[in-house]
Amino acid sequence: MNNLRTQQIALNPNNKQSTLMSQHCGYARVAYNFALSSLKVGLDDDEWRSHIDIKREFNAVKYDKFHWCKDLSQNASKNAIHNLGDAVTRWKKGQNKFPVYKNRSGKCSYQADNGEGTVEVYKKRINLPKIGWIRMREVLRYSGEITKVVVSKHNDTWFVSVTVRRLDSDNYKHQPALFDDRQPIGIDVGINTLATCSNGDTYDNP
Repeated sequence: MNNLRTQQIALNPNNKQSTLMSQHCGYARVAYNFALSSLKVGLDDDEWRSHIDIKREFNAVKYDKFHWCKDLSQNASKNAIHNLGDAVTRWKKGQNKFPVYKNRSGKCSYQADNGEGTVEVYKKRINLPKIGWIRMREVLRYSGEITKVVVSKHNDTWFVSVTVRRLDSDNYKHQPALFDDRQPIGIDVGINTLATCSNGDTYDNP
């Protein structure tokens, strides 16, 4: 049984958030193209470079070559290089063609998470690294571990695709903060004390 569920939700970002998301998409594209170039150089030299090798190479030079990335989430570049590694694996298995470079006019997207449980959702808001809380147009329908978060732009509208491992999965770890965990308490107003709460707290009369 597939315990993963994905929901795409439209976002309502402000201008600053929209600009930051565009920058992260650009950063992901730069990292992906860097990784593809490194892979091709390795193949020309009869040297196989894994995505781990390429990520190490990218991390060593990124702040010098792309100094503007210091203010962005490094999840964008890390996930882009991992995604190239996945594409190359599928190519080696004959499942798709050899990867091609991404251009500015292509799909605008990036993966925002840093593994399971690293992005928080609360009601109609999602907290993206380096961007903050962004309003969503609907609530997340699924409860469970958030395993993947992809931000994308289509026809001038921003979307987030959230993949969740359901609560009944054997691999489920813990439930993220999808809902408010504050529990209501009863309050008894009296004469000797101003109030006595059901959790045992008392407040004296002034």
